[in-house]
Formats: sequence, structure tokens, C-alpha cells
Amino acid sequence: WFALHFPLLPLEALASGPSSEGSGRAVAVRGRIVIGDPLAAAAGVTPGQRLSTALGLAPGLLVRERDPGREQVALAHLACWAGRFTPHVCLAPPATLVLEIDGCRRLFGGAEALIDAALGSCRELGYAPRWAAAPTPLGATWLAWSDGAGLYDDRVGFDAALAALPCTIPVWSAEVSARIQSFGARRLGDLRRLPAAGLRRRLGSALVD
Repeated sequence: WFALHFPLLPLEALASGPSSEGSGRAVAVRGRIVIGDPLAAAAGVTPGQRLSTALGLAPGLLVRERDPGREQVALAHLACWAGRFTPHVCLAPPATLVLEIDGCRRLFGGAEALIDAALGSCRELGYAPRWAAAPTPLGATWLAWSDGAGLYDDRVGFDAALAALPCTIPVWSAEVSARIQSFGARRLGDLRRLPAAGLRRRLGSALVD
């Protein structure tokens, strides 16, 4: 499974050009920065920052209001584009695609060649994804979310990579995250070492599964 996560999709979906002052681009919602490009980040612009603060740091910053509808359209277009690599493409909104590539990798000369072709094509389209390829779709997705770029095609390396992920990577509620922190678990490996029966009682079977 090959996961592609697009952390800059709010920017990329708007297809804005660079600012005239070279201070970068950013997307905002209700006067708060959602995300900025590398130029904006280099100027000190960070997610959650007030727009006035961001403009003080980068006077030439090009700011656009976030458009979730355009992000959904962009992700759907990317899913259609991904069909050139495999007929099995799953959308994981708001900004992730998961491709089943086991049956198609031989057509490209192997998984590495397929991944290289997909990433090169992404760059040509103006997207900068995070990615990971792994034996399971959820594992590949979590690794891509964590920017753990790599082809994890053996179980030992895959398990080790998952164990090293912070417990903040999965999308769990604030209540569940607080409980996990109270257990002293910071990495998924810490969590997996705890007794499963106790975790089911405390957190529910769905999370443990």
C-alpha cells in the first residue's frame, strides 16, 4: 500500500502564484493562519498565528482564505490521476490518498520505480506530498502522516517504524489522547506493550483493534 499525504493541499488547491515580495504564501481562516509555504515558514509564519502577526513578520505575504470545496475537488482530481498507477485508489479526506500497488508494481519495474514515477509526476503537477509504502493501508497512512517516507516491505522494519510513531499521529479524540498520556505512553510501541484487555476496558475495542 502506497499512501500519499498532501499537507500543503490548502495552498496547492488554490494554485496561487508566489508573492511579489518573495515572502511566501499562506492560507487563513477567520484571521488565523492555517498553513504557509516554506518561504512563509522561514519568515516565522506558523499555523495558528494571528494574520496581523504573520503580516508583520512577512509584509509581502500572499494570503488567501481557505476553500475546503476546492481542496475536495483537488483531492478527487488527484485520485483520478493516481489511476495511471493502479486501479485501486482510496480517498482518505481531507488530504490523503491510499493506493494498492501490489498487483501493479511489476508493470513499472518494481515498487521503487512505481513510487519514483508517482512522486515525480506529483511534482510536475505542483504538489509536494509526504508518502510511505507499507504492508497495510493504515500503517502506510500513519507513516505518511508522520513524514516517515520510505518503503517498508519487510515486517520487522514496518513494525519498528510504527512503534516509533508518536501517539498523536492517529486521529483520536482529545479525551482518548489525554488518557493515553496518563498511561505514560508517548509512542505507539509504548501503547502496544500495555495489556490489551486493560486497554479495551479503558479505551474501547475499536481503538485497540
